[in-house]
Amino acid sequence: MLAAKQGQELSTPFDKRKSHPAASTPSEYGVSKKELLKACFSREWLLMKRNSFVYIFKMMQLIVVAFIANDYLPTHRDET
Repeated sequence: MLAAKQGQELSTPFDKRKSHPAASTPSEYGVSKKELLKACFSREWLLMKRNSFVYIFKMMQLIVVAFIANDYLPTHRDET
C-alpha cells in the first residue's frame, strides 16, 4: 500500500514552475564553472600540502619499487 503510493508520487514528473527561480541557476546568484573549478582545485591543493609527507613518502616508495623491478626482475629477450 505504502510502496504503491510512493511509486505513484515518484512516477509523476516534478513541476519546475513550483520551484524558486533562483534555486538552481548558475548565472544570477550562482557560481560560474570556472570559479567552481578554481575553488575545488584550491581545496585539493590545500589538502595535498597538509598531507605532503604522505605524498612524498609514497612517491619515494614507488620509485624504489620501480628501481628494484627494473634491475632485479629477469627479462626475456628474443635475440634472433
